[in-house]
Amino acid sequence: MQQLLPTSARQKLAIARNFSKAASTYDQAAIIQQEVGQRLLERLELIKLSPTTILDLGSGTGFFSQALSKKYPDAIVLNTDISEGMINFAKQVRHSPKQFHLCADGDYLPIKSHSIDFVFSNCR
Repeated sequence: MQQLLPTSARQKLAIARNFSKAASTYDQAAIIQQEVGQRLLERLELIKLSPTTILDLGSGTGFFSQALSKKYPDAIVLNTDISEGMINFAKQVRHSPKQFHLCADGDYLPIKSHSIDFVFSNCR
């Protein structure tokens, strides 16, 4: 069985750079991510949640952050992605007053422990 190795800092920078370049056209090509995300959202119907703070980990263009904001209108949604281009796209195209944006590595989030009620992560 192949062992998974941690992603190096150099690899992460390359990933972030490539996703930044693709930010404006990403949603048009992200068919699998959208299908998986829709299924995750559907599963939320089975769970009784009233979160005040939601972390969308690997939020990309903010596609699902919008859906989370609609589903939980009283919650703050923190869009977090390693790609600055994706975060900037989400800020410009999908920003709402209860959404905040953070460009950060999901392995090392600068977030206080126990400050998030719910983490949504799609195809990370």
